[in-house]
Amino acid sequence: MKKLVFLGKRGRTTIPLIMRFRHDYHDNDLISFEDNEDGSITIRHECMCDENCPIDCSDSFTLYDIVNCLSESEKEHLLVYLAKSLNETEAKRYYANKDLSD
Repeated sequence: MKKLVFLGKRGRTTIPLIMRFRHDYHDNDLISFEDNEDGSITIRHECMCDENCPIDCSDSFTLYDIVNCLSESEKEHLLVYLAKSLNETEAKRYYANKDLSD
């Protein structure tokens, strides 16, 4: 099946509804774009985990399941990211409630 759609100003487009239904695409699904030698682009429905992960991505799974599939290095990077993110959030909360008129 071939459908023609326009590419928007910012490079955005929409996967046609019939194709999303046929291939079971949903909001917030992970997709990849592959640039092919012939000038075409392949769009694939992806899974957060790789083939070493014991989770079947067609099933529902938790954030803990995903974290448990990460390598030690990936877990360390995630920990640093979360720590920075939480520090920024806490700082914003602190300064939002602080009376700065003193």
